[in-house]
Amino acid sequence: MVPYDYARRSSAMLHQFIKLNLLSDSDKTTEKNKVEKMNTKKRRAGLIALALIIATIILIGLTSFF
Repeated sequence: MVPYDYARRSSAMLHQFIKLNLLSDSDKTTEKNKVEKMNTKKRRAGLIALALIIATIILIGLTSFF
């Protein structure tokens, strides 16, 4: 049971049991999600570019070998 007459204890218990943080700013959460999405897009683009560079090097090596 949550002790509603004790503000600190009740918020601590809510955070402990259901991971509810009443002190966090909701704008920071959405901003963090946007940054994470941008980072994953950049990471994906970097991996695709790296794969293309490696494939190009392999193809150049194979054509010069034959």
